[in-house]
Amino acid sequence: MRWRIRIFFLSATAAFCFMLLTASTDYGANRSPSPLASAVGAGSARPLAAIAPAGNGESTVSPAQPAAPLAALRPKPAILFVPENADPVRSRREAEQADQASRGAPASRKRLKWDKTGWYREEVAMVTAYCPCARCCGSLSPGITSIGKNAWLPGVAADPLYLNYGTRIFVPGYGLAEIDDTGGAMRRHWRRDGLLHVDLRMTYHHEAKQWGKQYLRVKIYDD
Repeated sequence: MRWRIRIFFLSATAAFCFMLLTASTDYGANRSPSPLASAVGAGSARPLAAIAPAGNGESTVSPAQPAAPLAALRPKPAILFVPENADPVRSRREAEQADQASRGAPASRKRLKWDKTGWYREEVAMVTAYCPCARCCGSLSPGITSIGKNAWLPGVAADPLYLNYGTRIFVPGYGLAEIDDTGGAMRRHWRRDGLLHVDLRMTYHHEAKQWGKQYLRVKIYDD
């Protein structure tokens, strides 16, 4: 009798264990994976779901927006507007002239004034003097200016990159004259130091020597 009771209990225990094992296996095979496990298993192919709190305090899972492609995140290159009829040589020349005109320019350069001669602007310049003799211009001087005018007539020398030939300039103590000549000192002082240097042409050497070097406020007329 006892061995029959023992066999019954052993059979019942084995059947219960078998049923419990079968139930746990079916549950693990049929249950749906969590969003975090799906995202980790899929790698970068599926984005993580956005977990947002609901109104009742619970969390709801909402699908995440698709990620933007890398090409859309790259900065776009700047597009420069260039006119179709632009002349590169002329544009470069105008840029160089504007750069030269702005070197060493005082704040009052563009403030024009008016007198009976015309519109003018005032600038402080280093003013020197010379004459067409051999001691000032050398023994091989032809007696003409850079643009072919008579060097024995009154005139002014300056850097033509800043003050064009033919520009009228009024120097106190000398008068009104036109720029018709240039010199190495005038070009060097303006292009290297940004200093306006004008050289007055005298008739005699002692006049140029007596003038010396002065810093004066000159009038430059814009014709």
